[in-house]
Amino acid sequence: MENNNVGIAVKKIFTGIAAAVVITTAGVLINGFLLMVTPLKIETSPALLIGFITVSAVILGFLTASAVGKKGFFIGILSGFFFIILLNILLGVVLGYSHVVSVRSLLFLIPIAGAALGGIVGVGRK
Repeated sequence: MENNNVGIAVKKIFTGIAAAVVITTAGVLINGFLLMVTPLKIETSPALLIGFITVSAVILGFLTASAVGKKGFFIGILSGFFFIILLNILLGVVLGYSHVVSVRSLLFLIPIAGAALGGIVGVGRK
């Protein structure tokens, strides 16, 4: 890769991370708003949040894989995995505790799969 191409790739990766964080933050706010003003039950909250996180991860996987240009499935999974780690770190900083690993943590496999899908599509569109 030429120096200019590396700069463009890094910019795409950071754009993907920023977009993923913004979409996830908006999803958390929308989720809270919907719980306040609609008759939605609190039990629907995890599904809504996983949905927003998955959309974020798909976009992140797409942008990251299109920046790298090859191995979209692997790059997508890797970017999705690191995004989930980033979200857990941010959760710990904001709420002051660490995320307890449980069966519900398996729900994070959905956004990772979404990121892999975004990665596959992203390699095709460079």
